Amino acid sequence: LTLASGAAYNTTAYEGSHSIYFDGTNDVVDVSGPNNFLKSSFTARTVALWIRPELLTNSRLIFDFGGSDNGIAMRINASQLQAAVVNANTSVSVSTSFTTVNAWSHVAMVYAGNTLRLYVDGVLRAENTNLSFSSVAATTNNSRLGYHNSGNAFRANATAYYRGRMDDLRVIDANLSAAEINQLMTSN
Repeated sequence: LTLASGAAYNTTAYEGSHSIYFDGTNDVVDVSGPNNFLKSSFTARTVALWIRPELLTNSRLIFDFGGSDNGIAMRINASQLQAAVVNANTSVSVSTSFTTVNAWSHVAMVYAGNTLRLYVDGVLRAENTNLSFSSVAATTNNSRLGYHNSGNAFRANATAYYRGRMDDLRVIDANLSAAEINQLMTSN
């Protein structure tokens, strides 16, 4: 993780001793993985983390792994939590109402084959089980927390930077079940 433009470690954490604080002005965290893990093709991927947003207005990307060609992303968009996956420029998203401000929530998205699922606090809140593709191709785009990199899986740029905290980010190259999502959530 490379903190940039003012993103900073903060002692208000859900897990461990620190979280990352984003001020909503221009803070981002550039993310890289070993052996270009986040740029490689995949048929299943789970991303889970704790968030503590301070604002729910506008379109605020939580994470963007990949780009508008191939990748996954999650955002808060006007009191909706949304997750998206894109393959070969075909984007699919799911969403659920999200109104939690200044309190920690565990959020997770699971992509597997033709399915996209979105969890909040261990509960499945939205899903699409009829995607038109069953894998996500490799991308040359980078990955970022707090704002889009150059494009994102929603195929629409964020209108504002994320404001709040993030903690315990996990990217797993597998299709986690609801029970496994709950285990991630409770195993700090």
